[in-house]
This record gives sequence, C-alpha cells and structure tokens, in this order.
Amino acid sequence: MLTMSKFFHRTNANCTIDSVCTCCFRTIAVGNTLDELVDAENEHHSEPLFPTEKKTPPSQEDTGKLGGVKGFF
Repeated sequence: MLTMSKFFHRTNANCTIDSVCTCCFRTIAVGNTLDELVDAENEHHSEPLFPTEKKTPPSQEDTGKLGGVKGFF
C-alpha cells in the first residue's frame, strides 16, 4: 500500500534538499542531508492553505455605511 509522507523532499541544482510540507505546501527547511531536516519537520505545525472556517462580513455599524441610502459608500 502506498502512503503519502507529510513532507516532500526536493533536490536543488546546488545539491541542497528542500523539505516541503504536503499539507500547507510551504518549504520548511533546507539542508545538505535528510538528517538535517528532521528537527524542522518534527517542529512544523502546518495551517491549511485554504481555511475551512468562513469569515462573516463586518456589520454596517462596524464599517460606518449608512443603511437604506443608495449611492453613498
């Protein structure tokens, strides 16, 4: 069975290795060996790339807009 790792390792032209989080897609560490990436990978706490929590728009009182008057913003 194939499982997906939490981190993708990419080798650069200068032979360094990037550790990329497969959840948030951020490069979290760069090193010369995989062993150099372990601490950063263990400490990384990713936030979703697209938050699932919907934000509610501010109320009219918060924005200072006048309700019921057209043409004024």
